[in-house]
Amino acid sequence: MEQYVTNKEAKERFIVDENMTLSLCPKYRQTGLIWKFPGTLASRWQFECFREGTQLCKGVTTGNETGKCVVTVEGKNLIHTQVVNASKNGVEFFFCYLNRVTPQRALTYNVDWRSKC
Repeated sequence: MEQYVTNKEAKERFIVDENMTLSLCPKYRQTGLIWKFPGTLASRWQFECFREGTQLCKGVTTGNETGKCVVTVEGKNLIHTQVVNASKNGVEFFFCYLNRVTPQRALTYNVDWRSKC
C-alpha cells in the first residue's frame, strides 16, 4: 500500500507497509497490532487508540506514563504497538486516530477471535 502513496511527506497519515494485514484471524487469544506514523512526541499529543468504543490510550510517550500510548521512535516516525487479548468470541475493532478532528484518517484493525478464518 505504501508504494502507492504519492505524497510520502504528508504528516497527517498512517504509514501502511506492504506486508501489513488489517484484518486478522489469530490462532491464539492474543495478537499484536502496529500503527506507524510521522511525527514527534511533542507533535502527536492528540494521537489516541480505541478498542471498539473504549479508549485504550491518548497522547504518546516512550516511557510508562499512565493512559498514554507507548511508542518507539524510528527516524522521523513513531510506532505504537498494542498487544491485545480476546475479550469475546467474535470480531473486535481496534483503531487509532492521529487527531480526532480528522476521523477519516483512522487506521482500523478487524480482529476475528473465532479462529475460523
